[in-house]
Amino acid sequence: MRKIKAILILLPALFLAGCCVDEYGNVVIGKCEINTTTSATFQCNGASCGSSLSSYSGTNSNVWTYKNNGNSNVNLNVSMSNISNKDITIVYTNEGSSYVTIPPVSIDKTLKNEIYPYNIGYEEETYEFREPDFIRDFEPAELIEETDDLKLNQTPSYAVWYEGNKRNWNVYYGSLVRATTLRKQLTVNGRTVNLWVEDSEYGSGKIDAAKINDISSYISTIYTDVVKVAGEPWGTHRASNLIASGNQPLDIVFVDLGARSPFIETMAGYFWSLNNYKKSTYSDSNEAVAIFINTCMDNGYTLSTIAHELTHAINFYQRFVLIGSGNGYKSFLEEMTAVMMQDVISSRISYNRVSSRYVSWINAPLYHCDLSSGECDVYAMGGSFGAFLMRQYGIDFYKTLLRTSGSSTDAIDKAIKIYDSGGLAKALRHWGASIAMFSSSQRPKGFGYPARNDNGFNLEAFDGNTYRSSRKLPVSSPATLAPNAHFPFLRKTTNNIYNESFVVPKGVGISIVVK
Repeated sequence: MRKIKAILILLPALFLAGCCVDEYGNVVIGKCEINTTTSATFQCNGASCGSSLSSYSGTNSNVWTYKNNGNSNVNLNVSMSNISNKDITIVYTNEGSSYVTIPPVSIDKTLKNEIYPYNIGYEEETYEFREPDFIRDFEPAELIEETDDLKLNQTPSYAVWYEGNKRNWNVYYGSLVRATTLRKQLTVNGRTVNLWVEDSEYGSGKIDAAKINDISSYISTIYTDVVKVAGEPWGTHRASNLIASGNQPLDIVFVDLGARSPFIETMAGYFWSLNNYKKSTYSDSNEAVAIFINTCMDNGYTLSTIAHELTHAINFYQRFVLIGSGNGYKSFLEEMTAVMMQDVISSRISYNRVSSRYVSWINAPLYHCDLSSGECDVYAMGGSFGAFLMRQYGIDFYKTLLRTSGSSTDAIDKAIKIYDSGGLAKALRHWGASIAMFSSSQRPKGFGYPARNDNGFNLEAFDGNTYRSSRKLPVSSPATLAPNAHFPFLRKTTNNIYNESFVVPKGVGISIVVK
């Protein structure tokens, strides 16, 4: 078997005998190839992976990582030999909270994949369904706590509806009021689920009885699974300005939220917590636990969107109402957790919207954008990172995240640390290394998107060989790198040798992938 010899040296380096130091300062015996007192570590793990202090043999990919925890730039020398016919991917990851200056790096434009300008101004494509910013205000008003225990303990009252009933809904797209009819009613785990359809959208070629019946046949599974993972969308509370406590119905309202042409801006659906308030707080409130779904989509997209919007509804109740004000997620994390739910239920409906979100992330490309800013495609970026985290840490990690206090990256960091002491910083670096497109057969443990069967849910693998042609890389070196962002580029060998020196700014991690 071919052996790859590699040395990554932070100058000056102290050579040790028989051990090295990992990225958290722990001494590791026989785990890496780097003789150094710094955090550069050999990361290859797996059945086909063999390593010693001086060489690697095997067929899996090889990953070395380094994090500059100091207060100034660091020169990192990389020297590798016997690596003909190997791809080398280098990824800078900003693990800090501020923009950092990146010393110029040469980009070889002759290497594989179509490449985009790194600082391309990216705006979400109009055919990518999205919610308007005002609907993403998941905490529109402070809660007024009810102090009257007698009133609190009274049996809540709310309207009872039956199939065939008519109702007008305030809809926040186009004309405000839409006339609907209750076309289907189900009871799932003790909660009534109403399926309303806008009257002008009901009929042949739009949303008819057959389509409603097909959708309703999945509702029990979707609702049960989403609630199993995330919790109930409504229940008891002490806020007098919210609709009544208890087992409120879930209303799924199918309305026209935009034209059917795929290149005209529209929405797939939305949840707006304004509707959970009484009209005395918001006069336009529908006073219902309601999600709104566009009638123009096919059934797979529709079912996935229902799971997405239901997660928003659950987050509002479980986090803002129950955990308390200030724990409603920032928009990027709100969307990230909702896309993660689409991933969770994908095998139930034989439709995975998240795989296309992943393609959007690597094809736009969106590596340069701050994940937490909400300024780029939060669905593609958040969905790709969330899919990575679930495949590495499992469904229980996702459940933990949904109940961890905090509104932004702090919540992600705390949730990850329950499963991996490296927290968000390490996860971001390993996620960035996955831009190297690991195949399922050559994927080191802790990297890429492996298949996972967990808690009765099947998460499909994102095989690098399948998606490699979709990946686009930067054509130029960025002047700065945003927080939580990546700068990937490719290298090639000369005479089976690769040598290069990198300047690593403080707070930045670097991943070197050979495969």
